[in-house]
Amino acid sequence: MLSRALLSVFALAVSVPAAAGPREACGYSARFDGVTCLVMVDGKIVHEQYRQPGDEAERWRLASGTKSFSGVAAAAAVQDGLLSLDERVSDTLTEWRDDGRRDITIRQLLSLTSGIDTPAPGRGGRSSPDEAVSRRLVHPPGTRFAYGQAPFQSFAALMTRKLKTESYESYLRRRVLNGLGITLEFKALTPFGRDGPDWGGGGAMNARGWARFGERSGFSDVEFLRLLLDRP
Repeated sequence: MLSRALLSVFALAVSVPAAAGPREACGYSARFDGVTCLVMVDGKIVHEQYRQPGDEAERWRLASGTKSFSGVAAAAAVQDGLLSLDERVSDTLTEWRDDGRRDITIRQLLSLTSGIDTPAPGRGGRSSPDEAVSRRLVHPPGTRFAYGQAPFQSFAALMTRKLKTESYESYLRRRVLNGLGITLEFKALTPFGRDGPDWGGGGAMNARGWARFGERSGFSDVEFLRLLLDRP
């Protein structure tokens, strides 16, 4: 879920000596219509290149990079005692108690092995949180990997109910983003934008914020993967 330098098509993080050629890296990006190139060495920005004036502040859509925030939020929620990755989703999403979804764990939901109907991107695969919660089980939990947006929307619904008096988006900002000094914006991809953020693909950040999130979010690849994959 969490990548240490999630910089998508518009920002490039390079963990090699500056002599390796940050300008050449950004030239490569430009040749393939990259709108922003940002080169980092040991956590410091050594070169930036933008398509046009004003792009430095532009918040670009992160597409599936948005999914990374669910992993960070889950790790924070575990630290805060809000949830356990091995608890059943149905303990919170009570709609799942009366069918095969009742034994799905949060770990399986975030590992994309829950077994719920998860249409592939580009094939009608976007759901509002309520629609995601209503999706049926199509495979036994833990038996199939299925990539898509629906599990992250279901997790958003779960977090909303866990938090009760605070929105999931507000929790993420307070717990992680504000401390890093970065701003996450949501740009609607589908008509259900009015129903809340698209946690599977609707997030947007500028390049500096995206780089800072990847570099300094507080949960490294190894730390989060251990939390997500290791059994107690």
